[in-house]
Amino acid sequence: MTTKATIDNAVAFKPFENSIFDMRGLLGILDDLTLIERSLFRDKEGTISSKARDYTSSGVIAIFEDLEKTGIEPADDSKQLNFLKDLVEYLKGLPVVKVTLAFSPTNTYLEKLSNTISGYSNKKAILDLTIDEHIVGGAIFEYGGKVSSSTLDARLDEVLTKQMTGAKP
Repeated sequence: MTTKATIDNAVAFKPFENSIFDMRGLLGILDDLTLIERSLFRDKEGTISSKARDYTSSGVIAIFEDLEKTGIEPADDSKQLNFLKDLVEYLKGLPVVKVTLAFSPTNTYLEKLSNTISGYSNKKAILDLTIDEHIVGGAIFEYGGKVSSSTLDARLDEVLTKQMTGAKP
């Protein structure tokens, strides 16, 4: 059975989910949410953003302000606390794809790569990024114990091995 709260949370969690592309971003927003949760009830009334404004200056405040405008954010303290806890658990449950690249990507590249991978799985994917200049070019992807190596190094090794054995590449 789907409740209104479950539907509201699914809608409310999307902007947070969409603001994250890699583990660094995920850990940053989890830190912000944990700080907000700890400081939420220190002699303050009102919305989460108004209560947390003094404790964090991050982009999560803007997301909370947008939620407040739509009326999705819970009004009372206990529901706000439950909302934060549910949000943290939801974000921790997002699938993580390990990606090894030969270069340090820009934020724009990370966003495009995360969105592309998320498009294949129809679910937001968080990238756990590793830089390894020894892979020459391309990328190595790992998810659910399966590895896909699309590197120039792997392809070159494959071609050279076939040439050495006399097989056609």
